[in-house]
Formats: sequence, structure tokens, C-alpha cells
Amino acid sequence: SNRPTKLQKRLVQLEQNEFIKPLLDDSPDPILQDIRDIPKICNDIQEDWKDVGLNRMTAWHLGQCIQKRLQGRVDGSVKTKTNEVDILVTGCEVSLWLAEQFCADLLKCFPQLGIKAVSSNKLLGLFGQELSMPCIGFPYTKRTLDMTDPIVIIVSHSGGTFGPLACSN
Repeated sequence: SNRPTKLQKRLVQLEQNEFIKPLLDDSPDPILQDIRDIPKICNDIQEDWKDVGLNRMTAWHLGQCIQKRLQGRVDGSVKTKTNEVDILVTGCEVSLWLAEQFCADLLKCFPQLGIKAVSSNKLLGLFGQELSMPCIGFPYTKRTLDMTDPIVIIVSHSGGTFGPLACSN
């Protein structure tokens, strides 16, 4: 049979993939080059939002999920609990920092929702894959977080960092 296996469906094509950009030429001063690239990158980001692409579709879908969650609060189909997590944002290292900043912004927009940024590695320790390993000195446990059907956002620059990747499984 020519049907792709489960593993083949998850593989990312590295060549002729519009989402993977070729490496740039080496620069004698990579930091100065990064600084010089900032205006172009900011412009590229602004331009990307003008077309219907993955960023706009993802933002639209997130908006729909948040609207549904808020509507559930209004009509009573989503019960409000003190420890409920409506939106869980996870990542590790620099991606976790970005996730935390995003949560801070979301909380300003939606103060009535339970929005948490939690390290992917801590989530893996808390909920485990095969075996749960409680995190000492970590304020969250299975009892302190009600994660009944939250909106989950996994932040990862590469998509291949172990913690976020394992959480996606």
C-alpha cells in the first residue's frame, strides 16, 4: 500500500518547503547584521498580515476559540472555577519567555479568563508521558490546575525542542 505511515505523516519536508528559508551567508559581524535586518524583518511581519496566510488563519482561529470560551462562561456551559485554566501557553527557554509575555498581554485583554504560561518541561513532569514526576518547589499540581479542555498554545521557534514537542504528543 502507498498510504503514508503515521510517522511519514508527521515528517516535515526540508527541501522545496516554502516555510523553510535558506540559510543566510555568513557575516563578519553577525550582531551588526541582525541589527541591520530588524527594519526588513518588521516590514516582512507587517506585510505577512496583509495576505490570508497561516498567521491570519491562526489568529482568526484563536479568536474563535476565545469567543467560544467566553460565550460558554456567559451561557453557563463552561463553569467558572477558581483554578480553571482556559488558555494554557507553554514553551521552554526563550520560547517560554515569549509565552509568558503573551499571557501577560492576554490577561490584560481577558481578565476574566484563567490564562497560564507553564514550562513544557514542568508540564511533562506534572502530567508525565509514561510516568508523572511531581516538580518540587513548583506551585502547580494536578489538584491546583483544572485543565479541562483548555485552549493550548505551544510556543517553539524550531518546532523540534524536546519539551514542547513532547507536550504536543
